Amino acid sequence: MKFKVVRVLTNPKKDYASVVEKIAAFLLKNGVQIIYGEIPNPKEDLVISLGGDGTMLKAAKTVLHRDTPILGINLGNLGFLADIKAADIDISLIELESGSYKFEKRMNLRLDGSSDALNDVVVMPRLSFRVIHLLCFVDGVFVTEIVGDGVIVSTPTGSTAYSLSAGGPIVRPEMELMIINSISPHSLSLRPLIVSAKSAVNITLCSESAFVVTDGQTAKKISKGDEIEIVKSPDYTTLLRLDSIDYFSTLRTKLKLGDKKMRTGCDGCKKSSRCYYFSMRDD
Repeated sequence: MKFKVVRVLTNPKKDYASVVEKIAAFLLKNGVQIIYGEIPNPKEDLVISLGGDGTMLKAAKTVLHRDTPILGINLGNLGFLADIKAADIDISLIELESGSYKFEKRMNLRLDGSSDALNDVVVMPRLSFRVIHLLCFVDGVFVTEIVGDGVIVSTPTGSTAYSLSAGGPIVRPEMELMIINSISPHSLSLRPLIVSAKSAVNITLCSESAFVVTDGQTAKKISKGDEIEIVKSPDYTTLLRLDSIDYFSTLRTKLKLGDKKMRTGCDGCKKSSRCYYFSMRDD
């Protein structure tokens, strides 16, 4: 195994002792030094995240500016970023040992020149039952006003997170672009907008106050007249992805994209014996 020092990060609110013991035994067998917790070590060359996507996002914060890869094992619910299922840990560790993996660079957003986000930056009302009024600019050009529950500026990685729930598009995570998506707007004509990763998105608050939230984890208050700027970060997050996992299988499995129960047209097809699509059906 090429990794020498591995940090294991877990959700402190969950008891993952049995899983941690299994992974620790595997790493020690391969002569790997193990570190635990949220504090990074300059010698670490891999972070294993145990939990859900929230734990993955926390792991991404701890390796910012350092390009240390993250391997996500999903012990939560949906787990789109952390795509290894608990039932597949044993075979996944074998793949890791054999080198059957690749690294994926994921674009980040940078908020006001300081805070980075792997998934999204969200402007939302300070009180959940109030709408807010925002103005949106791209590269200094006025685009639209937004009156509603806020706005999401998302990366391709974050396209399957909050943005998707608000009606945004699914975007392959290795692409570089930004999705501007209003939340429950008071206008039927407002639709998600995709802009270049080279653009600068500026949001001005016209209401009395609001919160700006990065990756659902850190929030800051802004007041009437304040403007935030969102651009592509110069830093990337590196994910370790096993060769056995492909993006579209994850979409079909976790988001039920194209429910297999609807596939009735395969019956009697002459190509069924050698068709991948047919073999994936639920009979």
